[in-house]
Amino acid sequence: MQKRLRQFILIYFAPVVITIVYCFIELEHIKNIWLFIMMGFAFLIQCESYNNKVVDKQQNNSIIKRKFYFTYFYFFLLFVYPVLVEFPLTNGNNGLYGINDLAIWYVVIMLLGLLVYIFIISDAYISEISMGKAKVTMLKEKFEKDLDNHIDLTKSLIDKIRAEYYMIQNLSMHCQQARRHNGAIVDEFQKILQCYYDKQKEKSKVYVIENIEHTLRDDFKLREVEYKELIRHMNRNELYAIKTDRHYMFLPYLEESFEEILGEPLTLYIIVESEKPIIKQERYIILNILKEFYEKLLVNIYIE
Repeated sequence: MQKRLRQFILIYFAPVVITIVYCFIELEHIKNIWLFIMMGFAFLIQCESYNNKVVDKQQNNSIIKRKFYFTYFYFFLLFVYPVLVEFPLTNGNNGLYGINDLAIWYVVIMLLGLLVYIFIISDAYISEISMGKAKVTMLKEKFEKDLDNHIDLTKSLIDKIRAEYYMIQNLSMHCQQARRHNGAIVDEFQKILQCYYDKQKEKSKVYVIENIEHTLRDDFKLREVEYKELIRHMNRNELYAIKTDRHYMFLPYLEESFEEILGEPLTLYIIVESEKPIIKQERYIILNILKEFYEKLLVNIYIE
């Protein structure tokens, strides 16, 4: 409810406050454009409604940004009139080249707004911009950047698959060590996963815990809303990834067959900490290693 209220305030605060202020200082202007102002609020309501209906916010983030950008830009054009009339471009009565000064101002502002949309808001990329003999090529740079990212991602995945192969091939050795230690299952899971990450070029830390406690909020610098989102995902047995000072991935692990041994399912939580973005698909590698490790040794240990 609080999140919904904050969102509502952030969306409507600026247009409402500016409208109220203008009612006191530019009432005549408000009277002339009141219908357009109502249309602007109708656009805002439509944007908010769309934003709340979208399930996958990340996938539709571009559409949401565009809707809100053009709606707020529409409000800006409505309210900027009293300011523009105070700053004429020319001293003549006919304006520049016979065009009204106010019209010129609006054309300039709309061009600036369009440039902001193209270079910041829009996901589109212009292949080339020409200004006389000067040319700026952008599509090539984007392609090269995407290619580099793709190569880095492929190398990282190969590195992780290689580490997974090593762990699966050497599970017997880890099982023997675990049998000698006969330690807690949480500690053994922690050891084998840390070994998996130590075999990779990009070092990451991993934590295996039994309960999600409120202290995690401070340990991983989570905001309260992020901590609540974490709890929600863990209760649904879903992965949760977030970036604070570092990148984190929270992954629940559930082993129902453990109930036959100790009378209740085994529920653990795996936390991966990395300085670089974490590949979410890595969860399948993690779960595969733990499943193999569990079936090869830990069941036998706890049955005995």
